[in-house]
Amino acid sequence: MKGILVSLLLAIGVSLADTCPVCNFAENTTFTLEPAVVDGDGQTIKLTASVNCPNKTTHHAFIGYTIYWGDGKSDMFDYDYDAHCSGLNCKNTSSPSYINNLPSLMKSSFTASHQYSAKRAYNIRVDFTTYQYKNDGFTSGCTLSDRSYGNASKSVSVMTTPLDYCAIPEGYALFATENLTINDRASCSKKEYSSATCTVGAEKNINIGVKGSVDNAHSNETLTLRNYSKVYSETWAKTIEAQKGAEYKKKGGVTSFNYNSEISSLSFANTSDFIENGKSKTYEPGVYGDVTIRRGGTLVLNKDGVYIFRSIRFEYGSTLKLKSSKTTELYAQEFNFSGTVTGAKASNFLVGVLGSSATYVDNGFVGSVWAPRSRMVIGQFHYKIYSGSYMAKELFVPQDTKIDYVPFTKNGGCK
Repeated sequence: MKGILVSLLLAIGVSLADTCPVCNFAENTTFTLEPAVVDGDGQTIKLTASVNCPNKTTHHAFIGYTIYWGDGKSDMFDYDYDAHCSGLNCKNTSSPSYINNLPSLMKSSFTASHQYSAKRAYNIRVDFTTYQYKNDGFTSGCTLSDRSYGNASKSVSVMTTPLDYCAIPEGYALFATENLTINDRASCSKKEYSSATCTVGAEKNINIGVKGSVDNAHSNETLTLRNYSKVYSETWAKTIEAQKGAEYKKKGGVTSFNYNSEISSLSFANTSDFIENGKSKTYEPGVYGDVTIRRGGTLVLNKDGVYIFRSIRFEYGSTLKLKSSKTTELYAQEFNFSGTVTGAKASNFLVGVLGSSATYVDNGFVGSVWAPRSRMVIGQFHYKIYSGSYMAKELFVPQDTKIDYVPFTKNGGCK
């Protein structure tokens, strides 16, 4: 899974003094990518360039452009762009005969699509050349009296999604890259609330509180079992400390876990948005800044795809509404949730937390949350059920919390 972010750098020199100045195509062309983030092998992206020359510039031009896709492949295109000068000094450009011919001449955008075979980072470069006529502004029909050339170059960064689908080892409901704490009466077991066998793991220590329960526990260091806690099936740990009434069956010691929790760098939009009480806002897959959903507010993610936020915070009483039928991935530098999720299927929704600030997931949740650098607390609202899989540097499951293990559909295939 990868991600695409767009950084545009361009340079072109075309400036000739005239009553109708020549359009600088570089300064007046914008590029967009759809989707904004590539999320897998065989992903096709569409690059769109929109040319928006001001009305008071002159217009007849020919563009040839080459797209270097960053994977050893390139495409060359010819593109005609014709627009008119509507400056006050352009005389005959406002005549009916001139204007009537415009619909067949004018173009304002071009598109090109490309399929990437492998999900990794790429750098797209787009080179294009303009062959531009200058209008003298004095003769009938805007006679073409001069011409100029220009060259433009734009680079488009195509990145992988910031987290690998192996960020959590395959088959684990709860995993900590350091320590995992499951407090009193918290449960992650198929014998109780979980839809599937619940395996928990930690690179360092696991602590299961009084009457807490899991199906399998794998610790590379010490597993502590408080009074009357249970590991129903396999227990793998270097050391086991069991208190009164604790139940477990030791199988051996864990030597390694198979996962990749590295995080790729991302860029974010420099924006800030608040969704207030009684308001609803719909977002398309793309890149955003800071978003806060107030109590009574609703954030709608209405399509399959990847959503990137600098930070996103759901206050108590807010709503996150999903409308996708396939997978939805939300990545944020900071993520805190105390709202309600509707329309989500736990196996198809992933939240990736990229920063090191504490992460709180409360009030029940549907979907997986992976936060490799963060201290994460699941379930400060007691007795709630959390459906998905959860990983963090330090992972805490408060008392009376119930975990229903549902793996994210893309988790697996770790090498």
